[in-house]
Amino acid sequence: MKQQNKVDLVLASTVILLTLAGPLMVYSASTIFAQNMKIPQPPTYFFNKQMLWASFSIGALLLISRLPLRHFRTPYRIVALNILSFVLLIVVLLVTDEIKGAHRWLKLGFANFQVSELSKLAVILFFSYWLSHKDLSQGGYRETALPMFLVLGGTMLLIMIQPDLGTALLLATITLMMVFVSRFRLSYLLATILPAVPLGAIYLSLRPYQLQRIENWLHGLSDPLSTSYQVRQSIVAIGSGGFSGLGFGESKQKLLFLPDAHTDFIFSIISEELGLIGASLLLGAFVLILYRGLRIARKAPDTFSQFLAFGLTLNVVLYAFMNIAVVSGVVPATGIPMPFISYGGSHMVFMGVNVGILLSISRSVETKAGLSKNENSYPLQRERLNRSLVR
Repeated sequence: MKQQNKVDLVLASTVILLTLAGPLMVYSASTIFAQNMKIPQPPTYFFNKQMLWASFSIGALLLISRLPLRHFRTPYRIVALNILSFVLLIVVLLVTDEIKGAHRWLKLGFANFQVSELSKLAVILFFSYWLSHKDLSQGGYRETALPMFLVLGGTMLLIMIQPDLGTALLLATITLMMVFVSRFRLSYLLATILPAVPLGAIYLSLRPYQLQRIENWLHGLSDPLSTSYQVRQSIVAIGSGGFSGLGFGESKQKLLFLPDAHTDFIFSIISEELGLIGASLLLGAFVLILYRGLRIARKAPDTFSQFLAFGLTLNVVLYAFMNIAVVSGVVPATGIPMPFISYGGSHMVFMGVNVGILLSISRSVETKAGLSKNENSYPLQRERLNRSLVR
């Protein structure tokens, strides 16, 4: 029978602390912005909302961490979730109003729901199931690779049309890394990636402003008053913090110099107010999440759980590392939030769901009687996974 292990308290504590720290940094970064909105709001306007979402996120984390693993590996639930996310992505494009130049949010009355957050989870679950239940070293392309990449390609296309290139590229990176640690044929992977290159070039040619962002990045942010203004102001904030920072609430860039200071560029305010010390602590927290997530993946009771833990861990840490890379000018600017910290309800709640599933996996330990025949069908796949994951 399957025994129950204690939940990974290090991972749970780290994530909960970050989630509680998020509203504090949102408050510091958003007070001036809230008072200067078209309809002026009190300084605590965004803080109050973020506290509500943080509560939902922690609640989801605690609730889902108690669910048995069988709830996540049921095939019809995984397929139904992918169909639902696909339909909602189409609905968002067809019937929702444009917000900040994009169709990403489904209005629910009390809040706006970003459907791509659900889509990421659905695709990661599908890849985990498919990679663990198919012998990828045997069979043709249609039987092993095509279903996965149709699901990924269809989801990415709808997300890119919104447009949300950053989320689409991160989803592709997560799933391709999951494929890479499996026993997938390299020729099949190349046969999928190579045709995507010209398609990507066509997409960028239809989005001149995204090409402009890349051009400015390649030329060292050469247009400081236009497309590269935000990143330049972000770099000023990061550099102004020094070693120990200006102090909590003392940021100068949040005085309407840095756009989106409480959302995608909140790391810049953290660096300005808390300095290298605060930024390093935040980065260290995500490195710890990476280590604990990979540890859970290596010790998971079956290949499905291993792939799932690996994908969910990447879904947290790649977002964090990409956000830091964007705000520091290392990569071209794109809308990537800082997990648990940036203002926003959908991302915050789904990160809680994400980590809740990881904690559910951490409760299970492998026993011979605990695995069904289908749950660990390919021992060589599991051996390859164990070699690939950090020990």
